[in-house]
Amino acid sequence: VGVSDELFINFPLISFESGIVFVDRNGGLLSFSENTTWENATNNAHVDGPVRSYNTNNFIFPVGHNGVFQPVMIQGESDTGVLRVAYIHDKHPEKGKTEEIYQIHPIHYWKLLSPTGSAKITLSWNLHSELISFLGDWELKDLSIGGYDGTLWHHIPSSLDERSIEANEITSVLSGSITSEEPVLFDRFSAVALVIKGGIASEDTVQTAQAFTPNGDGVNDNWIIKGIENYPDASVYVYNLFGETVFKADGGYQNDWNGNFNSYGHKLDVGTYLYAIDLDSDGNVDSKGWIYINY
Repeated sequence: VGVSDELFINFPLISFESGIVFVDRNGGLLSFSENTTWENATNNAHVDGPVRSYNTNNFIFPVGHNGVFQPVMIQGESDTGVLRVAYIHDKHPEKGKTEEIYQIHPIHYWKLLSPTGSAKITLSWNLHSELISFLGDWELKDLSIGGYDGTLWHHIPSSLDERSIEANEITSVLSGSITSEEPVLFDRFSAVALVIKGGIASEDTVQTAQAFTPNGDGVNDNWIIKGIENYPDASVYVYNLFGETVFKADGGYQNDWNGNFNSYGHKLDVGTYLYAIDLDSDGNVDSKGWIYINY
């Protein structure tokens, strides 16, 4: 779709099969009518360039860039006007930020073009987002949304979704999504991105590894909780997706769990698990989140 051209789609359902729809980022546009929905977008089949929807209620923009599909969703609680969205698989050129933001995602963001109106916004990530490297010693719960106003990046209070908008999988460091807690005024921001909220991590706070690979190669074989040595009475629990306890450590954790099921000989399956940490064993959970085990 060339400069000053618009491809307007007015069918009830569009199914992406294969191939990329390229839309010129300097003035081209692909639009979905108010009653059009889509399915089956992937890394190999999506829209690379600006997308607009005339659906001002709920719409997932099937956008990608450089062979990476990275959708974003709006949940319209008020008129979203002529909002256009394009995904950029590259770092944003501006790094200025408020004190509420510790770090901005270095390899991707979404550009908002001619934004008007307001709505809640949902950002997504997948394997191509390299979220484990981005978070480092931070936890998934420290992730949030940032908006760029032309001068600085500002924190947008947000909450993790239970399941990803991209693949309807349980949110983890490998795939997931996060939604703003309140409608975002789009005419305030020209871009949005994943950010780490807050200041520099305190040395007194435990930092939980989001993934580990207990394959016996001597690298990242154990689940590490930095700072847990400061809490000798801590209780640590890990559960599978059915709520069954697969690991527990009462009276302190020595950073020595290697993925065995309840310390028996066999390894847990590859996948996502829920952890809960009670730092002083008083019955109250002080930290919880998701970890991913791979081999």
